[in-house]
Amino acid sequence: MSEIVTITDAANKHLTTIVVDKKVKGVMLAVDGGGCAGLRYKWELIDIDKDIEEKDKIKLSSGFLYIHPTATLSVINTTIDYITDIAGATLRITNPNATSSCGCGESFAI
Repeated sequence: MSEIVTITDAANKHLTTIVVDKKVKGVMLAVDGGGCAGLRYKWELIDIDKDIEEKDKIKLSSGFLYIHPTATLSVINTTIDYITDIAGATLRITNPNATSSCGCGESFAI
């Protein structure tokens, strides 16, 4: 079975570091209303094992990336990468479902 999202090696390493350093079970990616384009990504540390369907749980090197059940259709086939450049470092989400995004890249529309 294929994963809901693709996590690059760099993103896996970054998310795993967070899970280990914070001593949590994983991180959750959710989508909620907000931002100038209408929807925005929301990250949350998860310190208890979530009662979430296996299809919404992606194994990291240590811990899990949980996809919030209400976000599944919004992020299916998305790629999560960890980018470092002269401006800093960020998790970059490339979402083929997004029909538009705001200028700063913080929110999107479907």
